Amino acid sequence: KPRKRYECTFPSCNKSFFQKTHLEIHTRAHSGDKPYTCNEPGCGQKFSQMGNLKTHQRRHTGEKPFQCEQCGKRFAQRGNVRAHRIVHEGAKPFVCRLESCGKQFTQLGNLKSHQNKFHAQTIRTLTDKFATLPDVSIMTPADRDLFLYFADLYKNSNRGIKGRGKDRKILAGASAQKGATTPGRTMSTSSASGSGM
Repeated sequence: KPRKRYECTFPSCNKSFFQKTHLEIHTRAHSGDKPYTCNEPGCGQKFSQMGNLKTHQRRHTGEKPFQCEQCGKRFAQRGNVRAHRIVHEGAKPFVCRLESCGKQFTQLGNLKSHQNKFHAQTIRTLTDKFATLPDVSIMTPADRDLFLYFADLYKNSNRGIKGRGKDRKILAGASAQKGATTPGRTMSTSSASGSGM
C-alpha cells in the first residue's frame, strides 16, 4: 500500500496526504488562509479552495450545471442533486423526536428548520440542560437517548448558534459509544444550530 508522504506539521493533527497540493489545501484549514477571492462587484468573499470559489460564483451567475436524471431539475452543486433524489424515492429518513412530534423530512436541513420554528424553546431547554451535566453516565436513559439524538443531528455543524448559548460547551463523544462516560470531551453548542436548528 502506498504511503502518504506529505504530513501536516501542525501540533496534534497527524493527517497525511498522497499529494503535496492536498496538504497545502489542508494546511489552510489551520492557517485560515483564503487566497481565492470572488471578483463580483460588491462581493469580495474569500475561499481556501478554488472549487469552493467556483461553486460560490454560481450564486452570482445562476448557473446550475447538475441535473436530476429523473425529473430534469437543475442544481448549482452536485451534493444538492444527491439530496434531491430522496424525493423520488419517497423516503423521509429524518424524524423530529422533540416533544413527541414525529414529523418526517426528506432532508436534514428541513428537519432543523422545522425544529427551529416549532421547537425553539425545547431546544433552548435541552441546550441548557446538557450544558450543565458533567457526565453522560448520570443521565436517565430517556435523557441519554435524547442527548444522543441531539448530538447526532449536530455532529457536523461548526458555525455559531443563533442565540442559543454561542460557545457554551456540552458533552460530546457519546454518540460514538452509547452510554459511554466522556467527562473530558465537550461539544460547543455553537454547533447545535449553525446549520439551521
